[in-house]
Amino acid sequence: MKKKFGMLHKVATASLATALWVSPIASAAAVGSEVTASSNQAVAAESLIVPVRAVGETIGASVKWDEATSSVTVVRGQTQLQLKVGESTAVVNGKTVDLGVKVEFIGDRIQVPLSILQDTFESKIGWDTKTGKAVLAKGDVTSAATSFVHAFLTGDVQGALGLMNDKLKAALPAEVIGTLAPNYQAIFGQIDELVQVNTSKNAVHENVELIYKASNMPLHLTIRLDSSGLVDDMYVSIEPTAAPYEKPKYDDAKLYTEKDIVVGSGEMALPGTLTMPVGKGNVPVVILVHGSGPNDRDETFLSVKPFRDLAVGLAAQGIAVIRYEKVTREHTAKSSVAAGGKFSVKEETIDDAIRAVQLAKTLDGIDPKRIIVAGHSQGGMMMPRIIEADTNHDIAKAVIISGPANSLEDALIEQTEYALESAKLMGQPTEPIAQRLDMFKQQVALLKDPQYSVSNVPQGFALGDPYWWYDLRNYSGAAIAKNQKTPLLIMQGENDAQVLAHHLDNWKKALSNRTDVTYSLYPKVTHFLIESEGRSTGMEHLKPANVSEAIINDIVKFIKN
Repeated sequence: MKKKFGMLHKVATASLATALWVSPIASAAAVGSEVTASSNQAVAAESLIVPVRAVGETIGASVKWDEATSSVTVVRGQTQLQLKVGESTAVVNGKTVDLGVKVEFIGDRIQVPLSILQDTFESKIGWDTKTGKAVLAKGDVTSAATSFVHAFLTGDVQGALGLMNDKLKAALPAEVIGTLAPNYQAIFGQIDELVQVNTSKNAVHENVELIYKASNMPLHLTIRLDSSGLVDDMYVSIEPTAAPYEKPKYDDAKLYTEKDIVVGSGEMALPGTLTMPVGKGNVPVVILVHGSGPNDRDETFLSVKPFRDLAVGLAAQGIAVIRYEKVTREHTAKSSVAAGGKFSVKEETIDDAIRAVQLAKTLDGIDPKRIIVAGHSQGGMMMPRIIEADTNHDIAKAVIISGPANSLEDALIEQTEYALESAKLMGQPTEPIAQRLDMFKQQVALLKDPQYSVSNVPQGFALGDPYWWYDLRNYSGAAIAKNQKTPLLIMQGENDAQVLAHHLDNWKKALSNRTDVTYSLYPKVTHFLIESEGRSTGMEHLKPANVSEAIINDIVKFIKN
């Protein structure tokens, strides 16, 4: 299964449909007030003496005291500050820095100038002399993110809530926040220090990626902050060791430009990318729709980025491409709440695809009469529903890539049986897969039992959000598509371990009455559209590879004919 965790707790909304590959207590910190607004506004940071632990832990750093050397080490990510009682210098990542005053105990706390903590960790952290608490400044997204995670990991639920906006509080109330630390520890083990901090910004959020050392495996958390500097969402993932992505040979940067776009509006808007051919106007555009799971705009899996490859490959041949972050990736926690607790594939996939179509009609250089939607895996399976939802008939053509012709639950059983067979052929342990297959069969039997429904879910249903599954059960895209008139290109890899090759025959049989459907089978192509020798197991994606040019060329031919 895809190694992306979207369902470790209520933060997750992705179900086991990811099988188609579709995470001493610091004082609560106030956010939103500039440092100069607190009662120490007349005191310069250089002369303001503050307790190391209270300030350090508020910004999410680990603070460790060494009794033998009378020294304290403060670490956040790859930045380390070493302080020794009685010394007037500090060591920052091996470099000696003058403090101006000696490090000393005042009461039972080690105190230093606030400025050394601000400068070392590039933080706007302040100190309120009236309340004796650290104060996070508006705009200090890194400190807000690290403080938020430190709070819930150490059981400071109210401290964590104080850093969240109202939308996220509705999705993650106090009782849920209180379960995060034990849930994470059950999976990742004892969570130790923060070892890496990465920041980025998209059209919707400021993002702070935090990587924590843990006894079982590293914990990767992405904290998303809104324009007010409050935590708006979070995403947790498991990142297996894989080789870095490599650009395909058909990626010629001189042939295209890219710019940020926003799909949809309001609190659930999605950041995306428009890839445009250089020097051409009134061009067709392809909108890419993700498979199952909380995918990014590139549909990244291990070392491959199929949506990025498609974007640059198509743009090189005169076709624009829109790709965007999936709602369960960008708004992981809020997705179900925004849907009123009735989160279905409509809210997960269909609605945003239609919003992308509406956006495409407004973009300069795009021919509004040549809008093509291409769905991969679950996105392909839902293409008939997307076409059905296109009430303005703006979609000129559609592409189904590795999309199941039958129901998702049936595909789940098929791919697990395939994995079991692969393990037997390769002499690998089969018991864990066999146990998983038995569990899936039991759950699918419950799912198909007509006595159950979205309003009457059986006890013990374990595939994920029951509303999502019962809303989709027994779905057949082919049954809908046979009565539609939007021209289709249906593409299938013969070496696909998730959606088996026979699905192409199923589409052909179901759509035998239509003359506007083109079918293509690719002998070596895997689920993620790369060519691989031997039976696909998914492990081939640990090495860099790119979308087959044959797939790109066939999409171009389909669009331009």
